[in-house]
Order: sequence, then structure tokens, then C-alpha cells
Amino acid sequence: MFQSYVLDLSTLSEFLGPSYRLKNHTQRVLDQIKNKSSDIKIIDWSEDILLKEEYKKSLKEIETLYSTNKLFQKDCDATTEQVLKDKTKEDVDFEKAVKIGVKYLLEELAFVLASPLIFDVSKTAYIYHHRWPIYENLVNGEYDKKVRNDVGFLLVK
Repeated sequence: MFQSYVLDLSTLSEFLGPSYRLKNHTQRVLDQIKNKSSDIKIIDWSEDILLKEEYKKSLKEIETLYSTNKLFQKDCDATTEQVLKDKTKEDVDFEKAVKIGVKYLLEELAFVLASPLIFDVSKTAYIYHHRWPIYENLVNGEYDKKVRNDVGFLLVK
């Protein structure tokens, strides 16, 4: 049986501000879909992910990679800077914002890598609307020589 999962975006509200429009819109759409299908489960980050040992182990590995691999560190910083460059207000300390943003990037990468274990499936795919080179490089073992065949990437345009 196919099962869909959607992450609770509320943890990003601390960083992005009090805008809940996306979360509320997503919830309304999911409520409509859920009336038609029982195969959808909404994931609560703080209850369903943060407490999982698989996620904690993956996060520790990603944080270690960040602190020991200069290329991975450079790519994480550059990826985060690219995301924040046009979204950060002028009065915000950009370097501090990047440090906070990198933390979220590392958490996201750790989650994606741990997702097959967390959801007890053989393989998962990350779906996004544009290429994500840091993820592709990580999955292909460019930073740590670990090719990860249990996670994939689907580009949807």
C-alpha cells in the first residue's frame, strides 16, 4: 500500500516569523484530500521525527560531516546563503541568519537520509521543484564516500 507523508512546517516559524499562511493552506488541502483517502498521515516534527533515534543518529553524522569536511561546510554555507540572500531584511545580521539557516539545512538533510528507517520502508524520494546539488552530492557520496541507495530525488517542474 502506498502511503504519503507531509512534514509539519511549524518548526520553521521560529526562523521565518509568524507566517502560518502556507501551513494553514496546506492543512486545508490535506483535510480535503483526507476525506477521500485514509493513506495520508501528517507528520508532527517534534513528536514524530525529533524523538526518533534514527533521526538523532543521522543528525549527529551530518553535524560531524559539517564540522570535519571543508567542502561540505562550504556547500552548506553557500546553499543557505543562496536561499536567504533575497529573503533577509536589511536590519538582520546576515552571518547570524546563515548560521541559523545551516542548522535547519543540516536537520533537513539528516531527516531525508534517515527517512527510510524512520518510516520503515526500503527507499524514499525527496521531491522538489528545482535541483538541489548539495543533496545530490551527499547522496552520491561526494563528501564522505558513502553512496546512499535508499534515498532518491525527484525533480518536479
